[in-house]
Amino acid sequence: MSIYTPSFEQLIVGLVAKDYNVNENITSQLERGYPGQALSHLRAVLQDQAAQSENRAGAVRGLGRLKEKQGVPILIAALADGDAEVRKEAARFLAPMRDARAVEPLVTLLNDPRPDVRLAAITPLGRHLFDPRAAGGLLHFLEIAEAEQRPAVLTALSKSDDEQVMSAVIARLKGKHDDDLATYIELVLRKDEFAPNPARKVQLLAQLQKQGAIRSMLAELRHADPRVRARPASLLGQLEAPLALHTLTAALQDESVPVRLQAVDALSKLRDDGAIEALSMALHDKDTRVLVRCVDALAALHDMRALPGLLIALAHQVVEVRRRAAYALGSYEHPLAASTLLHAITDPDAQVRCNIAYALGRIGDPQADSQVVDALVAMLEDTEPEARAQAANALGELGDERAVSPLCRVLQDSDPLVIRAAVLALGQLGDPAVSEDLLEILQVASTPPVDRTWQAVQESIIYALGQLGGQQATSALWHLLEQPNQPGHLLCMAIDALEKSGEKYVIEILAVLLDHRNAAVRRRAQQALETWKSAS
Repeated sequence: MSIYTPSFEQLIVGLVAKDYNVNENITSQLERGYPGQALSHLRAVLQDQAAQSENRAGAVRGLGRLKEKQGVPILIAALADGDAEVRKEAARFLAPMRDARAVEPLVTLLNDPRPDVRLAAITPLGRHLFDPRAAGGLLHFLEIAEAEQRPAVLTALSKSDDEQVMSAVIARLKGKHDDDLATYIELVLRKDEFAPNPARKVQLLAQLQKQGAIRSMLAELRHADPRVRARPASLLGQLEAPLALHTLTAALQDESVPVRLQAVDALSKLRDDGAIEALSMALHDKDTRVLVRCVDALAALHDMRALPGLLIALAHQVVEVRRRAAYALGSYEHPLAASTLLHAITDPDAQVRCNIAYALGRIGDPQADSQVVDALVAMLEDTEPEARAQAANALGELGDERAVSPLCRVLQDSDPLVIRAAVLALGQLGDPAVSEDLLEILQVASTPPVDRTWQAVQESIIYALGQLGGQQATSALWHLLEQPNQPGHLLCMAIDALEKSGEKYVIEILAVLLDHRNAAVRRRAQQALETWKSAS
């Protein structure tokens, strides 16, 4: 059977096409089958002034896609071609090549009579901003560029971290094109998402302050149009400008919700005492969106100075504020946080109670305050299953043995998700005496029909038995492995649990399992035995 091989002509057609398909590997096929011929052919087409415009522009595309060094001078010469389409394509394909010889012709192209050709020259010049000729050409063009061309120029210039370039851009835009200046600031700051550089923001802020642009932004916060006020609030926060503290604090009283939201975001980035105090005071706002944003801002700080504000938020009348405050307090290991959470544990909203339980599980100290365990044990009888489950999770996190008996009672709960949480908590507490209780629940969970929630209970029981270890847990796991018709994945999990238990006599059990009727169990037992042998 013969393999189809495209001809030279067919490969050239694909190479110069506007809808070029890189997956066809045309360039590599040309290199293997027709070395050197493509460059000569494309050069001849381009130099043929009688050829159609599209054919000559296609030749430029082909030369650009070949990426051969010998083709670069041809593309540079094409920047001065009499055909605008040829000039445009040459500029576009020179962009990734970063050849310094192209800088002067590209700068000249910024004066081209065709707007689309001028636009095509901007991106490749942005790749040469280390060259003063490229930076100077773009800065000059910025002054004369049409409105639709300025975004491309700003994008190119934002790639430079040079102090002089920053200063020149700000000088050309401030007071004349303030929206464009805001766009430039956003473009420069956005680079930190991909290439973090703390010095960049400091340098940009210094240049903006030096040229009075920060004062102009502060003045815009008092503009009559709320849409105008919102953008400088956002920029001042991104810049972390200390001079903006007073004005941003005042913006928290703005009549426009979007402005207040931007002010909250901006203050959260300043991180000083005044900003944190202002965010705490903003918890009196009448708009739920602003309130929630304030709580999130305070929570994101992970700073003890934010604690008073979060404690206030926990008693707020808006339920979403209380929910977020309760969750956030789980990051503050402070007696005042724990005591305030305990006081609020009977909140009428179930999600608030869940979040309080979560927070107490993270920061509560049962040795310092027995009320923490007592309160969570009481929550095991909550009317909402989500709250009961979270209380069980929290008791497991605290690791207090007083929770063992209450958690064993929860194994009789009507909700399988609550049972699962209690099982995992008992596994964390590590009392081997509960192994029989877990085995009884495993029998209940294995009663057909077994849906996904009860399957999750089965899996958590096996995992917990592995955590408990000891003779009782091992016997329970062995009993499971002896039962007929158990799903293969549960049996393999049981082997994992046996292996985790660390008991020496587990080797004997694993050896017996090598003859198990289930092939997956046999393989897993073999793997476990090999692990034991290599570790011993």
